[in-house]
Amino acid sequence: MNANYDKYNNVVGPQVRAPRGKAGRTIPALAALSLVAGLQCATQFFAYEFQYQAALGAHFQHLYAPWSILHWASKWHGVYPEALLRAGSVGILPTGVGLMALVFAKMVLANSLRRSPYLQGSARWAPCRWSGPPSHSAGWKGPAARLPAPWRLGLP
Repeated sequence: MNANYDKYNNVVGPQVRAPRGKAGRTIPALAALSLVAGLQCATQFFAYEFQYQAALGAHFQHLYAPWSILHWASKWHGVYPEALLRAGSVGILPTGVGLMALVFAKMVLANSLRRSPYLQGSARWAPCRWSGPPSHSAGWKGPAARLPAPWRLGLP
């Protein structure tokens, strides 16, 4: 049994509104990672379309830095706008999927079941265990159990 459920916590008022802890760094880090993944995909697609020419700059076995697409876009936007648009479209896909997954994860975390700090009385300190509606523990069988049997009504 969890030790937190055994303690009676009757705190209400300003004590409940204690300052929150630091916000997690996981979601922003994963958002930045999805942006870097999108830049990397756009960079590699652009380099593939241009057959890894020497004019693209330094690389390691045809792997370019993720931000290279930004440099190439500023340098050659007037000459190759369609190729840069295609590369940007390829880069949008992993970024969009990653950010949508993070929004979904954030919604799930925000809607997860937590005890409200604004409850009062026994709802505040009672255990969070629930074994079903009280009608089941009282022996209620449903509406059919309350109907009289036909022989009690004098029917054949």
